[in-house]
Amino acid sequence: MPKVLWKPGTMIYPLPPVMVSCGTLESPNIITVAWTGIINSDPAMTYISLKPQRFSHGIVEKQQEFVINLTSEDLIRAADLCGVKSGRDIDKFAATKLTPIKCEHVGAPMIQESPVSLECRVVENSGRLHRFRFNERTRSVSVGKKRRCGVLSRSLLRFGSQVGQIRIFR
Repeated sequence: MPKVLWKPGTMIYPLPPVMVSCGTLESPNIITVAWTGIINSDPAMTYISLKPQRFSHGIVEKQQEFVINLTSEDLIRAADLCGVKSGRDIDKFAATKLTPIKCEHVGAPMIQESPVSLECRVVENSGRLHRFRFNERTRSVSVGKKRRCGVLSRSLLRFGSQVGQIRIFR
């Protein structure tokens, strides 16, 4: 069966969103980010992409550090809230009942309930079109005891139809 040609796009699905924590332990914020990925393995480098209009963009731009917190099934509702509400209007840690905890290498807090947290320092800020990509060097990785991450559903979907099940590794 021949393939159908589509216009260029970002068709790397399904990827779970991450929750990026930024700010300070005294004034923390969380933003849910879908545009993130790996740049390099050695040295360990990833990126996040944020619109300049986002409240967290200004925080990350000023502090030049943040934490990428991987999501789990237990964090679905929190990730959703942090993706649709602004830190300008609410305290997202309080609203989601998540716990900000001190990091070893950056001033931004990590999310205690996240199974894996990557402490990040910005090494390059690339503003293109309407988004800024913060390329960063990973300073530290903290792994929780549960280690369940990266799956928002046990169902594998194809264009909205269930086609199978995903095994969640513990």
